[in-house]
Formats: sequence, structure tokens, C-alpha cells
Amino acid sequence: VVQLSRSLDKQHIQLLWTYFQPIGPPLLLLWLWSITVAHFEKQQIPFDVCFPEKERKLLAASKDLFAAARAYSCAVVGGLALCAWLCTTGSSLTPLLVPPVLYGTMAALTVMPVDVLRLQSRRFFVRTLCKVLVPVQQVGWADFLLADMLTSLAKSSSDMSRSMCLMVHGEQLKWRLSLCLVCCVALIAAKGGGPTQAFAMALDAALDPVLHSRPPIEWLLRYKR
Repeated sequence: VVQLSRSLDKQHIQLLWTYFQPIGPPLLLLWLWSITVAHFEKQQIPFDVCFPEKERKLLAASKDLFAAARAYSCAVVGGLALCAWLCTTGSSLTPLLVPPVLYGTMAALTVMPVDVLRLQSRRFFVRTLCKVLVPVQQVGWADFLLADMLTSLAKSSSDMSRSMCLMVHGEQLKWRLSLCLVCCVALIAAKGGGPTQAFAMALDAALDPVLHSRPPIEWLLRYKR
């Protein structure tokens, strides 16, 4: 990443900073919490007594926290390296596809209903986060602790909201529209001509230069005819 960044211009550096800088502090917070829990366990400090009895079994051990921190770190560093490499290729739109995929991957890792990275602890975290964001229930110790941590991430939360707004209203919107239309064309072709024709028409649709110059309905009806 460092070597790639030396060959990037200021615009690409700003792009990487805008989308990846907000993820750094929350990721650092996860690592610090993992180290803190590992220290409590080493010193045999029963920190879980602060939580209600029914929530103690939902707390993740230090090894599970470190595993989650490594998984998220690999996703972020890999996405950063991929986006930086795509910036060096000269493409203006392709690098913009990496941040939405990265954010979606991290969200999927958090909520996926698969028993990896301690499923019950991830569900407990998501429930606590929802209670913090929508405080209409009784506040518990876990809610207070997470809200206090999120307060320390006020700047990162603001930057992340700006990044997500850019994803929704930026150039990625055209690519999402393109992908949706390509899938529709493939489905239409598959119903009448089989997978080979579907692939050929989908490829033609993906490369169609009039995609952004015509209304989506007109473009889709053209291929349907």
C-alpha cells in the first residue's frame, strides 16, 4: 500500500482518505478492547461481573476478539491495497466500487448467521448497537459501555456518514444501475435463448455506451425486443 501510494496523485490520495480513514479508529478500538480483555483474563480480573448474569455468557473471550480484529483488519487492508492498485491503472470509476464492497463485506461479517467469529457475541453486539441507536428501551451496562465508546468515535462516525453519502449519490450509483440492468438482460435472455445467449447479451449490455444516456426502461425494453 505504501509503495502504491507513492505513485498516486492528490485526487486518488483524497479518495483513499475519504473512504478508508473512517474505518481506522473503530478498528483500532476493537484491537484495544481485545488487548484489554486479554489483560483482564491474564490477571484473572472478573470484569464480566459488571454485566447482568444472562449477558455474561454472550461476552466474547480475548481469542475470539482477536480473531474478529484480524478478520476485519485483513478485509480493510486488502480493500485499501486493491483500491490503491486500481487507482494506478488510470480508471476513474473502478476504484469507487471497492469501498461499497468493503463496507458491505464488513457488515456481512457482523450479521451473517453462521457460527464463526462467535455468533452469539456478534448478535449481542448488534442488539446492543440497535438499542444505542434507538434508545427506547431500558439502558443496561452494555448499552452504556458501547455508547461511551461510540462517543469517542464521533469524528469517525461523521466521516463515515459522509463516505456513505458519497457512495449513495456518487458515481457508484451508475455502476449499480448498470449491474442491475445487466442482470435483468441476462434473465430475459435466459428465458428465451439459454445460458450462452444470456451471457453474450449480458456482456453486450455491460459494454453498451448508451447505458447512461437513455432512460433505464427504454434501455431494458430495447434488449427485451
